[in-house]
Amino acid sequence: MRNEIERVLNENERILNENGSMRNEIERISDENESINNDLASVRNDLNAARVKHSQDVEALKEVTMLLVPLHLRVLLDLARKKVLEHLGHDTWEDLRASRSVYQLADTICNDLKRKGVSYLPSSESIFFLCSYNNIRRAGNTAAHSAKEDDIRHAVLTQSLESRDRRCLESLFTYAYNGVPV
Repeated sequence: MRNEIERVLNENERILNENGSMRNEIERISDENESINNDLASVRNDLNAARVKHSQDVEALKEVTMLLVPLHLRVLLDLARKKVLEHLGHDTWEDLRASRSVYQLADTICNDLKRKGVSYLPSSESIFFLCSYNNIRRAGNTAAHSAKEDDIRHAVLTQSLESRDRRCLESLFTYAYNGVPV
């Protein structure tokens, strides 16, 4: 019986030691889980911050794009006018227009381009649109003259740091914005 009691006591001690080891392991795993949860929370916070920054960047890109669209369309009108001048042998739009009305100018351009057999001839409506002072031209002019101070500052900063252009633009910026440095 004594052997039996001793055996039971030894078994109890072994089980208690095992329980202690398991508790230690559980505590270690619990600490590791807490660390992982903290890391996960940090990653989630970083992800949320990145999402906010991304949204802000997308909005800024939309704004810039909306500023560029009228300029690009204005460039298209200017390119088309330049091509008309090349095809018809004139140096300037004013020279081509002379004293013609918009209607006369559009008719003259249509007829002369047809007579020259120009490829990809625009429609009469398109040529009239090109000859008139239209909303596309107006919007392009407005966009060119409505840049914000920060946009202009950024544009100046894109110039080579050591260039004459940069020095001049910085000086003009400071002048135009009443002493505000770039």
